[in-house]
Amino acid sequence: MNNHNTLISNDVNSHLSHLMLSTSKNAEYSPLNTRWLTYDYDRLIEPVLLLNLIDRADAEALLKIYRRLQLSMSTWKGRRTFNPTLTCLAKLAAQAEQRLPGDRDVESELLQSMATISDVLRSEEHKRQVAEWLWAQDRNLRIGLAAQSVINTSYPSFAAVGVELAYADADTPLERMVQDRQQFLSELRNTPEFEHCVGAYWYLEYGQQKGYYLHGTFFFPTENPDTAPILAKRLGEHWQNTVTTGDGCYHTNTRVQTEYQYPGCLFVQQDDSEMLKQLEWWLICMTCVDEFFPLALPEGQYSFDTQPYVYYLRSQSDWTETSLYEAEIMNEWVEKMRKKA
Repeated sequence: MNNHNTLISNDVNSHLSHLMLSTSKNAEYSPLNTRWLTYDYDRLIEPVLLLNLIDRADAEALLKIYRRLQLSMSTWKGRRTFNPTLTCLAKLAAQAEQRLPGDRDVESELLQSMATISDVLRSEEHKRQVAEWLWAQDRNLRIGLAAQSVINTSYPSFAAVGVELAYADADTPLERMVQDRQQFLSELRNTPEFEHCVGAYWYLEYGQQKGYYLHGTFFFPTENPDTAPILAKRLGEHWQNTVTTGDGCYHTNTRVQTEYQYPGCLFVQQDDSEMLKQLEWWLICMTCVDEFFPLALPEGQYSFDTQPYVYYLRSQSDWTETSLYEAEIMNEWVEKMRKKA
């Protein structure tokens, strides 16, 4: 069974609601924009729930968390990187379990090890390691905020157009997604109706039922908010019909919003603080998975990136066209060199 419930609202009032909406699928043979919830949401939310339970867990509860965590890690084996607290728990518990003699009651013996493991998870050293990991994982959000700042300060008003780009076949491989994504982004401005797009960023995600999909955000300077839904639909059609030659599918909003609704369609004016907050909330939701279980991708592949912008590198005295990732990496390297000096 592929679906369980019809999705009736696109409102995003929490990270979890965004996760639920982003793992939903277009329903077949249903009215336009009908979406169905999938079991991908249940699989993705499990590590979040387990992580939230650990802080207040005693030894018995920690053992139950470990058993649930084993199933979750087996489900996502090779697909995701888990938060260090979950990884540490799984590693230490597995080591303790392997050391037990075969003639012992595994559960009762392992229960005694959980108190020691709990102390490790609450130690200052572990907290430091988690903080460092979270800082590294927070890079996507920092890069996205930098892009938003550039767009906001460069144009008096603009449309932020969100579109979900996916495939009808959930088994479509990552290599195809990477190839189609590169074609879509590199050729975008060659299409007359998209030639005024001034930037974009995207987030790559995966679900076992949904396959690989992109949540893209595209920026178009405009004074007319009504163009945003039209552009969203055209972007989706371009992905479906031209880039993927019919293999792709898409999801967009059909109207401009005053509050972020997945996948997003906002009209933002430079001094409108409320809409700028909504744009920031959109990005926070888009990158929230980074904190818990980001995708494990081949070397050189990223789950988030932008189209090239012109960014000022603190190491140079002039403007340099570079990707946001390159700018962020360069700036971090310069800061390290300054501290050593």
